[in-house]
Amino acid sequence: MQAMEITEEPKKMGKSQGKWYGLAAMVVAAVATGAPANAAETATSGDFYTIHQIFAHPGLTGHSPRLVKWSRDGRHLAYLLRQGKSRWQSLFVVDSATGRRHVLVKRAALAPSAMTNAHAREVVARYHIGSYGWLPSGEGIYLLRGSRLRIYPLDAKSSHAVGPSLKSAMQPSIAPGGKRMAWVSHHTLYYAPLDGTRGTAVAAPRHGIYTGETDWVYREELDLSDGYAWSKPNGRYLAFLQFDERKVDRFPLVNALETPPRLDRQYYPHPGSANPVVRLGIRDVEKGRTLWPKLPVPRGGYIARFGWLPGSATAYAEVLDRPQTEATLYEIDATTGRVRRLAKKSDPWWVDVDDTPRFLAGGRFLWTGNSDGWHHLYLYGAGGKRLRRLTSGDYNVLALTGVDQTRGVVYFTRYTHGPLNTELYAVRLGGGKPSAVTQSQGVHEISMSRDGRYYLDMYSRAGTPPTITLKRTGGPVPTVAVIKPRPNLGRYHLRPPRFMT
Repeated sequence: MQAMEITEEPKKMGKSQGKWYGLAAMVVAAVATGAPANAAETATSGDFYTIHQIFAHPGLTGHSPRLVKWSRDGRHLAYLLRQGKSRWQSLFVVDSATGRRHVLVKRAALAPSAMTNAHAREVVARYHIGSYGWLPSGEGIYLLRGSRLRIYPLDAKSSHAVGPSLKSAMQPSIAPGGKRMAWVSHHTLYYAPLDGTRGTAVAAPRHGIYTGETDWVYREELDLSDGYAWSKPNGRYLAFLQFDERKVDRFPLVNALETPPRLDRQYYPHPGSANPVVRLGIRDVEKGRTLWPKLPVPRGGYIARFGWLPGSATAYAEVLDRPQTEATLYEIDATTGRVRRLAKKSDPWWVDVDDTPRFLAGGRFLWTGNSDGWHHLYLYGAGGKRLRRLTSGDYNVLALTGVDQTRGVVYFTRYTHGPLNTELYAVRLGGGKPSAVTQSQGVHEISMSRDGRYYLDMYSRAGTPPTITLKRTGGPVPTVAVIKPRPNLGRYHLRPPRFMT
């Protein structure tokens, strides 16, 4: 799989279809500006949208950064961005403290010219898997280019290859400690030292078995794209999911990405039919041994989230029943496979798996719950006892965005003044009333560094085009840099929208 971004090509249409699209465009322009739907006037006047402007990609607001990723130490962030008329994107890196940015990987290195696996192309484009990643040290980027994993240091102008050849590989990663790498190939998870030694499978490849690669249900319905996770801080263990798909129905799909098109048979568990049987595995990469902990997964159920407690050989897993009315959080000892229940939440109607438990120093963790009908944040102790409720009120916590453990502050997004406004809030781990961090009504989409010191604020509102700003959570001057300025659409005289119930 080539590290890449799929371009969005304009769709071809027949003559009659194009005629109707053109008519629709003129109507949209007339409604937006109060002008008559006159094709000649719309196409020539500087005060109106032209047909080309309406349908041209990316439109009047321009290209936006994609696949934003923070380094683990929060000192840098990276993103992909198209510039000018180029079809491909370059990889930018920004210094969080100063806002200085530069191109680390030029678009030529990210173009998919060497990528031949059509399935891998589709998975990367749709689920944003494995395009690139940060080195554990935060001192550079790794990406899969051709059949080799290449490292691009922040302070160098050249890259170098590491590890073995990775033909038909997906989801490459470098372990904490920087000594090993892992990847998925032909539905099986492999790992190897960075010196080029041949890879080792965590479990024997078998037909109908996905090891370390999530299946359709997990990517589409549970928003879980990564099927494995390294332990921290030294990467001795690999936790991974394994799916037995052999009893899952298969549906025929035409793969139009290849010429001529090929018929694929996709595992697809429609409602009422068999789900894949899932289990959690833990691989000790130093001893070459795989444990299969006995997690109590209900029939047809899911392991909706999994990972590692920081700085320990203890994994966690969130088990969900198929009706999605009960979610149970377990911890697993990587050396013995012992399983212990930490906490449980239930809802007679539906448990929405839209978050990941955030484990803190000392074993405490944050988890959401719906005990009063609203989605709120709770703090739990190391043994799984609920210590306190951090948020309350007639609103839903939308996302836990970051935690500053040094200052004891938790950041989250929630609706304010109705569902048309989403803002960033902060609350102390010790309790207290949450306070708003953002002050402008509208939609604030937040991407925050893990330590909670910096965040990207992607802000827009009805009638106001989007702008993306790098900000800090502490200090008198919150704005560090404007990553994407707001386009000036004043000359189009757009009518302000009017909302009704």
